[in-house]
Amino acid sequence: HLGVCFVYEDREAGIVVPDAGALSAAALATQPAGWLAELRAATIKADMNRMLTLVNQVRGQDAALADALEGLIHSFEYKRILTLIEEAGGVM
Repeated sequence: HLGVCFVYEDREAGIVVPDAGALSAAALATQPAGWLAELRAATIKADMNRMLTLVNQVRGQDAALADALEGLIHSFEYKRILTLIEEAGGVM
């Protein structure tokens, strides 16, 4: 017995819970089609840096949407992001 003790991080403390109202297809539909297309392409490529850059572009207009998307990005919920873009009419 080595006497090793594992200390586990409390994962709940670092989880960002997106605002359900801010994160919807309707909220995404208010964004420009070109921005949605770029977000979709970056999401398909799993280009986290590009996704975060795009999200930061809309932070000034809709901070709640940006925060919600950032939470999904950091949680690797890319399929959910793609679904929301599709529901918003952002399928190219």
